[in-house]
Order: sequence, then C-alpha cells, then structure tokens
Amino acid sequence: MITGEPVADMASSGADISLTQPLTPFYPLSPSHDERPTGILSSRRTSASDNSTPSTTPRIRPHAPSSAPPLSIHQLNPSAPLPSRRSVESTASSTTLVSPTFESHYMADTRPLIEKVTNEWKSGAKYKDHDAYDDSFNFSDKELAMSVSPILRAARIPRRIQRYLFVYLVLALGLFAGWRFVVRPSWEEHIALEKTFVAQPKKGIFGSNQRPQFSDMIQVKALDSSLLPSTGEKERLVFVGDVHGCKDELVKLLEKISFRPASDHLILTGDIIAKGPDSTGVVDLVSSMSASCVRGNHEDRMLLAWKDINSMHAPLAGPNEAENSQDDFMDEESFSHGDYKERKLAKQFTKRQIDWIQQCPVILKVGEIEGMGEVVVVHAGLVPGVDLERQDPFQAMNMRTIDLETRVPSEERNGKPWEKLWNYYQKRQPESARSTVIYGHDAKRGLNIKKFSKGLDSGCVKGGKLSALVVEGGAKGTPATQTLVQVRCQDHTGGK
Repeated sequence: MITGEPVADMASSGADISLTQPLTPFYPLSPSHDERPTGILSSRRTSASDNSTPSTTPRIRPHAPSSAPPLSIHQLNPSAPLPSRRSVESTASSTTLVSPTFESHYMADTRPLIEKVTNEWKSGAKYKDHDAYDDSFNFSDKELAMSVSPILRAARIPRRIQRYLFVYLVLALGLFAGWRFVVRPSWEEHIALEKTFVAQPKKGIFGSNQRPQFSDMIQVKALDSSLLPSTGEKERLVFVGDVHGCKDELVKLLEKISFRPASDHLILTGDIIAKGPDSTGVVDLVSSMSASCVRGNHEDRMLLAWKDINSMHAPLAGPNEAENSQDDFMDEESFSHGDYKERKLAKQFTKRQIDWIQQCPVILKVGEIEGMGEVVVVHAGLVPGVDLERQDPFQAMNMRTIDLETRVPSEERNGKPWEKLWNYYQKRQPESARSTVIYGHDAKRGLNIKKFSKGLDSGCVKGGKLSALVVEGGAKGTPATQTLVQVRCQDHTGGK
C-alpha cells in the first residue's frame, strides 16, 4: 500500500514520491494472453466509440514478492517528468497508479515475446561463419565423413588443425614420391654414369682390342661436304627412320616436307627393307634420289642370305628331308640356317639393287653442323669414347643397351640404354669435340629425341608413324633449325 498524501498533492508540493513497498511484476489479464507477461503495467482501453477518458484502472496479478528496497519513480527513470494531477486518479482502495506518460515510455510494444522470435539466423548472411580458422569443436555429419582419419574425430581435433595435417600429409607423400621415382633414380643413374668414366674396367676397355677387317662391308663413309646445309642457302638434310618396305608412307612423308631432290639430301637410318609390302620399290625410290643410307640389321641379314644363295656349297639336310636324299644345290625351305624369310626376300632383288645396298656403310659421317657438332648416322647405336673405325659393326647394327661397368654393348635390354651413356659422355666433352648420333632400330622405345642422340624409329610398319628430322642451316653463328615431321602408317604386319 502507498501511504501519505495523494500523489497529485505531493506532486504539486514538489515532494519526492516514494513507495513503502517494492514494486512487483504483474501481467494484464486478457482473453488472448492471459498467462503471458507483456510488461510491467498495462491498462484496459475503452473502445474507439467511447468518448470518455480511458480508464487507468489495471487488472493486476501480483508476482512473487520481492525483497528489494523501495524504489522511487526517479530511480526507475530519472529523466521522466513528474506526473501531473490530471494524469493520475486515485481509487477507493488507495492504490496509486503510474501516469500514462510512464506507461507509454516503458510499454509502447505490448506484443507477446513469442511473436518477436524469428528464424533469421538460418538464412541471414550476417549469422554465417566466415572464419576460415574456426577452432570450433562441432562436427557436422558431412565433415565427419570427410575427415582424414577416425582417430582425428575421436580426438576431436579442430578443423583447422585437421586441414593443416591433411596438407602436410599430401606434401610429405608428394616429396616421398618425387624422391622415390624421380630424384633417387636420376641420382643413382648419375653416380653410375660417373663411375663409368672414372673407374677403369678391370678387364680392359671395349674397343681397345684389334677389330677384324670385313671385306664385304664398309665400316665408315663420309658424306660429301657440299650436301651440308649452308648459311643462307636452301639446302636441307632430311633424316628418315626405319621404313621397312613402306613405300607409300615414305612418298607421303616426302610430299609433306616438300622434298626437293635438286637441293635437299635424303639420309636413311637403315632397315629400309623387310616386313613391309614393297622393299624393292623403296630401294628403287631412294636410289633414284641419290639418297644416302646406312646398313641396318635387316639389310645385313638379307645380304648374308643373298651371298649364301649364290655360293656353291651343299647345304645340310633339313628336318623334313629323308636321310638317304642326295645333296644338291637347290634352295630347300627347311634350310638348316633358319634364315628362310631373308632368303625369300633376297631373291626379290636384282643385282643392281643388291649392289646399291652393299655400298651402304655401317656408319655415315655427315659432318659438322652448327649446334649439333659432328653428326653421325648409324642404325642401332655407338659406344662412347671409341673411335668410329673401331666400333663393333654387329653392335652398331643391333645394340640397344650397354653395361656401365664393362662398357660392352648388347642387343638385349638388360643394361642401361646406350643413348643415356652417350649423352652423358658428350656433356663432359669440350664443345668442339661433341658429336650427335642419329639412329633408328628400337621401335619399342619409339621416337627418342635427346640433346646428342636422335632416335627416329617410330614403328611405321606396325601401324605407327614414319618420322623425319629436317635440318636446315640458319643465319651465320646460329644453330641449325631442326624440325620433326611425321606421317601415320598402315599396319603391314597383321598385328604380329
């Protein structure tokens, strides 16, 4: 209860209005919000048609009593003006009401609180987490499914730490793979190649022994220097890989590079015959162009078979011949040498064609070309550090690998590819002593272009490509231009 003078008289006298009991919260009683708190005070308003002064008699339901000390209106709102006499009416129960000014200040919005609740946090951009370095320990189902390890989820490691661990793991795996498959093999190969030239072989150096002379082959031949591309001239050297009797593909390749027989010179890397459909046609074509060619392993076998056919000796009995058969000089299909295909091929050539093939050297010294050094053409390969005249002709026509300890070449694939040793050796030489070798033979490895070695066998006869390296002279003091040209070929082996 409020004691003392009425509020109006006290206000007019300037006395401070105080309450002897603490104010307690209360709720308005209305049909729609009977039990919902809407504010400290609420008055029942009359209808819009009632012209009388609104009643300020509230319907009050007291809340739990409070033990707080009495509060004055100035303590509630020191800036609010004192209520006037006209704004306050006293009731018979001597209950004093707060003025409409106080009510309008604190209870302008009487809506229930539940109506003020929204779901803006679900879609509002300002509520989204834009922190890339969130240390939250909350994990969604998708994040749990994409976690690197169940151990990380069990340990409840923050997402930022998980991302760092994932990045470090990928980097570590990349470094390991690079070391395991790139750096380490290259380093080991470098060490092995270095030892090849540092340590002397215990059983001597390959090529240092005396090489026998072969009267039926030319070991080394030098190309006419007038055929080399000159500065400012239009001469070109066209190096072509293994043709293997594919005449149509060779014609197509020469047309593609606009070959000019009057100014260009054609050089073939051997194996221009065998396997393909028109070996004799290829020989006629290239010989008519005054082309140069080295002896390949197929030319060598064919020449040996042709020589054997034309020699007068009695062959051994074949496996399908009767034991009491008489010796003759007929060419048996079951000839004991086992060179049936070469003998069949040799019979297709004329004496003129055989003579042209026989004049093809094992090694062709092309000459000095700017940017390439001394250019050499051979069918299979060469052993670095050995003079051309002392190279093994069989290995020059058949080698694929080389043993780094003994430097002995081999036609097998067990050792190191010979061109790797060749390129490593040339890099160690003075620039004036460097040499570039152009070769074919190894269709399995295919096109293999290195700094000082150019492998041009790209498997034409098996449906691959026929490759040509066109070398053209540039300006004085500048390296010659090297252009690679290829044409697709038809498979002439039937998939064998």
